[in-house]
This record gives sequence, C-alpha cells and structure tokens, in this order.
Amino acid sequence: MTAEEARDGCPYCGTHFEMEEVYPCAVSYYTVPSIVERGTLMENIKKELMISGVLCGLAVAVICFIAWNELPLLYRIPAALFMGTLYGGVFAFCWYMIRSLILLGKVFFVAGRSFSMLKGLNSRKKMTEFMQVYDPFFSYEAFEGRILSLLRSAAFENDRDFLAVWEGDGDLSFLDTVLDMQYRGALYIRRCEKNGEMLRVEGTAFMTDTYAGRSFKEIDEQFRFIAEKEISADYNPAFTLLRASCEGCGGSFDAVHQKCCPYCGRKYELKKKDWVLTDLKRR
Repeated sequence: MTAEEARDGCPYCGTHFEMEEVYPCAVSYYTVPSIVERGTLMENIKKELMISGVLCGLAVAVICFIAWNELPLLYRIPAALFMGTLYGGVFAFCWYMIRSLILLGKVFFVAGRSFSMLKGLNSRKKMTEFMQVYDPFFSYEAFEGRILSLLRSAAFENDRDFLAVWEGDGDLSFLDTVLDMQYRGALYIRRCEKNGEMLRVEGTAFMTDTYAGRSFKEIDEQFRFIAEKEISADYNPAFTLLRASCEGCGGSFDAVHQKCCPYCGRKYELKKKDWVLTDLKRR
C-alpha cells in the first residue's frame, strides 16, 4: 500500500504504522570515492610541514653547532639557529611541493580511470526525452537504481533459472565469483527504441567489482545490458517484486526468486510491470 493508505492503519487488522519507519524510502544509492579527504587535507598538510620543517631545522642546527666548534659560543648558537630555520623552511617548502605532486598524480590516475565514463554524460537527457512520450512520470534516478538492482540480482542469485528479472538465454556464470558490485556513478545509454509493444534500452553500466582469490581484488568493469518492458507498464512507486500479485489467482509472492506463482503455477510477466534484463555481457 502507499503511505497515504497506511495513514489510517492496516485495512486488514487495523495496526497503525509509525511514519518515520516507512518514509522516506531509498530505492537506490551509490557512493563516489573522493581522491582525498577534503575536510582534513589542509590540516594534515600543515602538520606534515610543521613536523618536517622542525625536524630538518633541528638536525641542521645541531650539525652546524657541532661543525662550527671554533666559533665563540655567543656567535655559534645564533648562527646554528639561523641555518636551522633557513634549511627547515626550505625543506618544508620542498615537502609541500612533493605532496602537491603526489596529489596531482592521484588526480590524473582517477581521471584516467574515469575517462571512459565521459560518453555517458548525455545519457540522462537522451533517456528522459525518449521516455517522456511513454511515461510522463519517468525518473532517470529511479531507472538508474532499477538497472543497478537488476545487475546485482543477476550477480548474487544462486539459481538464475528462477530469477524473474532475467529473461535472457546467455550464460551468466562470469558473475559467479563476484563478491561485491559498486556503482561508479555513470550509465551510458547507447540506444533506446520502441520495438512493437516493448520499450528496449541498450546501455553500459560502469562498476567496480570485488573478487576473492588469494586476496581481495577490485576491478573496474563495464557491463553491457539490454533492458525491456511493455509500453503499457505504468510507473507505480508502491510496486515491489517482494510482494508481487499473481494475475491468475491473486496470490502474493516473492517474484524476485520465482518466475511462476507458487499457488497456481502461472508465469509472472514482469515486463508488464517493470524493466527486466534480456541480455548481459561483461566487457
């Protein structure tokens, strides 16, 4: 039911819900890793400069104080302190330049990893303009979350023969060793078209996947997918596969892991409700 319907309690038993427990709901989320922790970057650099400058200055001051043992103590101490301060400042500046070069290297490294994602910059506009004709309530964020959900369902399901969100005939065994899938923040919509009574979208999802061997390993990968749904499928924010309703007998069941109704055996046509995967390959 919707949140508005639940406001007066469950229609079956009258139980009232605490609204903060059911609203808002997150349909999807992803994290974008930062190159550095910006909040503490300058504080850390200041500490590093101070420590490196002081240590270098003390070392130079001690060396000069010992080396200039022929000078009177009255001149040797100020001279050693002056040289320590001078070289400490120079060393701190050099350390600052080294830290800047390291940070610049990280920027170029991350930029290089993300270069292939630039082709997805126009995907939001392309997909939104296409879907507005068939669904005036279309949300690209919701579609993005749906694609991620489909990919993760296909990757982490033990028996894909009963997976309702997968209607392809390809071999998905390449997903068997994936431990975790993290979205990198970009989809590339290659093609979106109307094919008879179906809407068909071809695209690429940019992910970082975790594999386990002798050690855990993260790999940047691209998944080429084809997703389809019927044109008549209306957007319903309350729809969930976990409580799908059979059109034959009206029974409620988990359609994520069951393609057919467990009560009457009728096949559940998810395409009539939402997007499903019909093809999936790893690049």
